[in-house]
Amino acid sequence: MRTSVQQPPAGSGGFSLPEVMIASAILAAVVTSSVRMTSSSVLGMNRSKLNQQASSAMAARMEILRYEAFRYLCSQGCESEQLTEERRYDIALLTPRCQAGDLGSSFLTHLKQLTPAPDQPFEVTDAKIIVTPSFSANGNQLLATLSAPSIPLTLTTALVPSAQAWCP
Repeated sequence: MRTSVQQPPAGSGGFSLPEVMIASAILAAVVTSSVRMTSSSVLGMNRSKLNQQASSAMAARMEILRYEAFRYLCSQGCESEQLTEERRYDIALLTPRCQAGDLGSSFLTHLKQLTPAPDQPFEVTDAKIIVTPSFSANGNQLLATLSAPSIPLTLTTALVPSAQAWCP
């Protein structure tokens, strides 16, 4: 008993070399595009995370500055354990500042005496981003700007000490 192996007719099975090469080129292009899109997405997510960390740290620093603006020249009712008491300000220190219209610059002088000084650059932990504060006094206001040029991100606000409402 003999078995014979039949050969398929030429050209009736499989892919030709040009077809395989074209399919390989298309597959390589799709894989390359997928890798680029994935790496772009990962980079974007990392940038977004850094931006969020810096933004949160800057917002926290601004809240400290606002709290200090609330407490500046306050003699009663401004600490958390005194919130039920009537709020009072040191009128002897406040009156000359109000008359000179330089409450903003005197508030800046007060800020520079705090520890840690809010006018010094600080690093956002884990992100290794340096945030640089700058201040500009304008009458009874203090313009505060926090800048992180490496991302880039800037946050600016005008601080008005609560004591201004007590100006005679």
